[in-house]
Amino acid sequence: MRAAPPAALRWDAPPPERIHGLSTATSLAVHRAEALAPDFDLYPGATDWALSRYREFLMPPGRRPRYPRPSLCPCPGVLDG
Repeated sequence: MRAAPPAALRWDAPPPERIHGLSTATSLAVHRAEALAPDFDLYPGATDWALSRYREFLMPPGRRPRYPRPSLCPCPGVLDG
């Protein structure tokens, strides 16, 4: 017995929503990677969710924006900017 072939995925259709701050082509590439990922933690929409949470962290309401700074860690292998 043979298993049925997997359903063909259409890559010419745009992703459900464009990821804020990314081009349409990049959003489509991210959508493809998420759809094909066998990992439980990478699912359709995971990248958009993570980027929006990061934006919320960098721009807290009612406070000054946070800016990433170089690491001051003396550990070997850690880049200090």
